[in-house]
Amino acid sequence: MLAMMAAALIAGCEPEEDDVVNNNNNNGGSGGGEEIVEPKADFSFSGTGNYPPCTITFTNKSQNADYFSWDFGDGGSSSQRSPSHKYNDSGIYTVTLRASNSNGTDVITKTVNIKQKPTKMKITKVVLQKYPQMDNGENWDYMSGPDIFFKITCNGSTLVTSGTHTDAALSHLPITYTNNLPITISSNFNQRCEIDFYDYDDFDPDDWMGGYYFTPSSYNFNNNVIHFSSSNSELELYMYVEWLQ
Repeated sequence: MLAMMAAALIAGCEPEEDDVVNNNNNNGGSGGGEEIVEPKADFSFSGTGNYPPCTITFTNKSQNADYFSWDFGDGGSSSQRSPSHKYNDSGIYTVTLRASNSNGTDVITKTVNIKQKPTKMKITKVVLQKYPQMDNGENWDYMSGPDIFFKITCNGSTLVTSGTHTDAALSHLPITYTNNLPITISSNFNQRCEIDFYDYDDFDPDDWMGGYYFTPSSYNFNNNVIHFSSSNSELELYMYVEWLQ
């Protein structure tokens, strides 16, 4: 009798087969549990090889990440997924991206090279787009069109005098000047220069047709064409340049 009661008590403490299977599923068992997915940081960028100020566009290629932290190496930062950033000075900058999820953080760094600012302007071509048709109500030349040339001066010194386009007419526009070019402005790079157009006269002083001031160092160095125009002038032109160290 005691033996039978002991056997029954022991049997009552043993789990049934179904209970064993369920407990393994709840606890993960040998085939359960969630896979830990860690982030992988990566990015690319475009817009380098330019002079400052220039904007670099960053493309986030990270995987399994929900949060992002950018350090652009110049004191700037962002939490956007794929930001853009403007660099105002030349230099080599270390860009750091931290990509995170609930399981951790991955970090990657790359360098961005912003070109050194130029110190010289090389003028390769000048294109006259429009010029005044009259000189104080009179024709520039008697019975013919004006003979147009230009001068570029800096600090009162003439750097170049172009060739002359004779008997100009509206049908000739635009007029391209390449004679006596290119010239390079270096010592006057930070000073005000001017380009002036004239009508050449054989016996009288040349007639001034108009002109513009320009300071080479004041332009966007990523732009190789400078447009000169004004609502107060009938003279319009384009100057084609290269920027040099």
